[in-house]
Amino acid sequence: MKINSAAAPKDDNTNLNTGKSKPLHPPKKIERFLMLLIRKGSDGITQPEAFWDYRESCLHTSVSSLQKQHGITVARKPDKSTIVNYCQKAFNRYWLADDEQRKKAIILLNFFRSKRKADPLSFEPPSHPNAA
Repeated sequence: MKINSAAAPKDDNTNLNTGKSKPLHPPKKIERFLMLLIRKGSDGITQPEAFWDYRESCLHTSVSSLQKQHGITVARKPDKSTIVNYCQKAFNRYWLADDEQRKKAIILLNFFRSKRKADPLSFEPPSHPNAA
């Protein structure tokens, strides 16, 4: 019986590269949601903004899942500036409730990134309007 060695490496490409590696997969929806939520800070996000950013069609469901499955509190308030027609209901604006929730969101985002072999992200502390 003859063994086919076509699949065997012929050069030195078997070394493990411990430098920066390329992620195995693109980010999942929850990663994109967390990234946008963290990036927007206290300004928060609305359904149309989430749709424009990563094609989110049910932002309220993602918010609910984040709270119920991961214990991250998301504050919300109707944003009257999103009303285009007088009979339209305002979209809710969602944001992370406080700095502790922001830290939890960053930890969760980096957990999902590590699962797909992406480098962790670090974020600057939020700037508070009262800070001098």
